[in-house]
Amino acid sequence: MNRGSPATAGPAAAIDLAILHPDTLPAGTTVGEVRSYFDASDKVHMALVVDADGILLSAVTRADLDEHTPDYRLAVTIGSLGSRTIEADIPAELVPASMDVRTDRRLAVVDGRGRLIGLVCRKASRSGFCTDKGVAERRTARASIAVAPSDMASSGSVRHSV
Repeated sequence: MNRGSPATAGPAAAIDLAILHPDTLPAGTTVGEVRSYFDASDKVHMALVVDADGILLSAVTRADLDEHTPDYRLAVTIGSLGSRTIEADIPAELVPASMDVRTDRRLAVVDGRGRLIGLVCRKASRSGFCTDKGVAERRTARASIAVAPSDMASSGSVRHSV
């Protein structure tokens, strides 16, 4: 994998632009739990619901959360995959245009079997992409602030991969 180090020409594929350890939620996650997950951080814009084998079942965004959708409903029933995923081997230079067409700054990166292997997250400034290091630094900074974690985060439902 080419992460754009000085010895290389730059990122070659979508996976090279991706956060390789995104948070995931288990298959049984409810809409109420996704609401809590989003409420815990304004930096989180997509909830990635996976099965026990890491297969991406649904990518849920804040826009999917209708106020009339009951909290007990399973999150996999309200999210989507088609417009929210990208194959890992898509050329990196095509990723920004793909995001522009979809009008989203996040795309779940999947392999040929649908297994989640990363998350491409374009910075709000559109000047680049989020990194695992940047995500870890924000998580550490948030942890150092005396804020009570959401019930869901403290219960262990969110799988922090970083």
